Amino acid sequence: MRHLPQTFFQFCRFKLDNAFGAARVDPNLFGQFEARFKNSVRQTGIICDDAKWVADVTVPDGTEMTPGQDFVKTWKIRNTGSCTWGTGYTVIYAFGEKMSGIAEPLNGAVAPNEEVEVSVRFKAPSNTGEFASTWRMANASNVPFGENIFVLIVVR
Repeated sequence: MRHLPQTFFQFCRFKLDNAFGAARVDPNLFGQFEARFKNSVRQTGIICDDAKWVADVTVPDGTEMTPGQDFVKTWKIRNTGSCTWGTGYTVIYAFGEKMSGIAEPLNGAVAPNEEVEVSVRFKAPSNTGEFASTWRMANASNVPFGENIFVLIVVR
């Protein structure tokens, strides 16, 4: 039997089951389960992987870009879990406009309660408008965790 939280997260986040094809689940269901799961795990003190946004280091919300402009968004985040982040931990795309985003690898181990800067290289869309791209930390098994982090730009 597979690990229950990972299986349930994948079940709610991506698709019901191969037998049902690509049927989608209400994203609010995933958020409600995740919040309840995290709260129950925190009460027992055994949550391993968790992250909180601390600050935007580069590209403040609403930054104006030209069409096709390359840029790097950097966030400062804190490891609020009980496990050290190591090899294989990275930022992964969650939703929104991907903008050809490519995450840069972590520069080393991040112990609990330490802060680290994480970056993604982007290319602004060729059309004008407001664009947001949302990302999240993931462990070596590619299981997302922690708060969503995002970039919000205006292409003119």
